[in-house]
Amino acid sequence: MIQSLNKDQLQSLSKFRLVSECTDALIKVSGTSLVKTEKLKVVLMSLQEYLALPSLKVAASIFVKRYSFFILMHFYALSVWRKRLRLSAEDIELEVGNERERLWIPSFYASAVLYEMVPQANHLSSLEAIIETHIAPIFHQLQSLTNIPQKVMWENLYVYVKWMYEQLLKDDTLASIHKSIQADYDYLMDEAQGASFGTVHNPFKQFHSLQGKRQTCCYSYCMEKKKYCSNCPILNDQKEEKRNESNVSRAI
Repeated sequence: MIQSLNKDQLQSLSKFRLVSECTDALIKVSGTSLVKTEKLKVVLMSLQEYLALPSLKVAASIFVKRYSFFILMHFYALSVWRKRLRLSAEDIELEVGNERERLWIPSFYASAVLYEMVPQANHLSSLEAIIETHIAPIFHQLQSLTNIPQKVMWENLYVYVKWMYEQLLKDDTLASIHKSIQADYDYLMDEAQGASFGTVHNPFKQFHSLQGKRQTCCYSYCMEKKKYCSNCPILNDQKEEKRNESNVSRAI
């Protein structure tokens, strides 16, 4: 039976930037623009211009990092509530408000959020469906439009998925369901097959084995503040080069 999330549940999803009331946002992007290639290109071009990014490829990477929070809503609802959200990209509007405008950090507006309960027998397939329905198609569009490597996008998303599940497993109020949350986390990180991701292998599995070491650069250093992420492989390579140079100097 299809039902609507209640006020408390909507509030819980607000941590992933869900809003249920329209704001006076300076920038609004219809979710339908995300599922049609030509309209998605316009969104990326607008993002590129707004943040003064050097290419559409960089814009695509930044977009994936922002869009990841929409994906987290789905994983959270399924792992914590056993609810499958009936909320597609077409059902939302991205709204960028005043305080976040310079970083283009959107909220996700939906007038209502519907769901259906998921029986245990369908739980794993529902996890896979989130990937197949809400992630893989848009990643393929982004790659087609910008030539951004799939690996960059999957690692961008992986960072947020990992963060969310680790937070859930630290939450004492969820102690009674930690075992099932851990099972979902393990499935996504290790057991899910590549076919669900539209790839040969599960991309999360490779990243997870590196224990926090990032393989790809998300291009955040191309933004206005030109800051590298703390685990950026470029930054780490530079540090390694300096260490090697220092060791050589001492040896001489």
